[in-house]
Amino acid sequence: MVVSMTDGLPTPAMIQPCLCFINQTTSRVHFMNVISNTCEMDYSLLLLIFTSAVFEQTWCLNNSNNSISTTFSPLPTTVTTQSLLCENKGITQNGICFCPDDWTGTTCNIPNFCPENTFTATMKLTFPKTVLGQFASSVERCPSETTNAGMHHASALCNLITRLFSTPKILNCSLTLDTIHTWISGATLKKKQDLSSSTQILTSIPERLTPHNITNAAKITQALLSDPQTTDIAVSAVATVSQLLSASHEKYSSVDHEAISQLTQTLQTLSLREKPNPLLVQPNMAVQAE
Repeated sequence: MVVSMTDGLPTPAMIQPCLCFINQTTSRVHFMNVISNTCEMDYSLLLLIFTSAVFEQTWCLNNSNNSISTTFSPLPTTVTTQSLLCENKGITQNGICFCPDDWTGTTCNIPNFCPENTFTATMKLTFPKTVLGQFASSVERCPSETTNAGMHHASALCNLITRLFSTPKILNCSLTLDTIHTWISGATLKKKQDLSSSTQILTSIPERLTPHNITNAAKITQALLSDPQTTDIAVSAVATVSQLLSASHEKYSSVDHEAISQLTQTLQTLSLREKPNPLLVQPNMAVQAE
């Protein structure tokens, strides 16, 4: 959904109380503490870091009902009078096409998604059309007799290069976040990869998250990102945090505040040590190095 813009930035009405910004001189990221300063939000996480190499401006949004397309291309500065026709429901504003998330290009004419696909190798798994670099949840759900009845049975990442879904990660429908939390300490790297993808799937329906779920997921993600990890683990962990941000603010009143604080600090550290990676850009947040 496209929101109104003023001088290339979201209008104040669209910006939520949690802010971050980049010092244009030092390129260092600064954060406004959402508790101790003027912002009022119950320990909701927000980390959105876009370097100037990705976008000309950097901002943090935390709006569960609205989103802004991150795929737009400015017109050449020499074009001043020619009217621009945006395709695929793009909207023209000040000589720029603002595109839906699933399209990009100067006129929103370039696909930015993986088409719907069905896998049948181990079991039938269907994934809907999904924006490049984001996770898709399977149409298939865990059976009613399992612990996670109704939860998505698998997830797959929409590959940025091939524009096709990666090999699906299948959830053990009896696995819980409590169990993952007890297993994470001392787990092998391969085991952590499995646990990170399972955590991502188990947090993929924000409406089902409880304060206890959020606390456990935060602790799991913090542990995954604190130790040496693969890109797959980092991407799944960042996607998990993005999904936690979609939970209602009311649920954060009962979470373990220390767990949230430790995860936020770990994400800040991650942003400084990770090389720029478009896969670390998820719907509610992004992690980029300086």
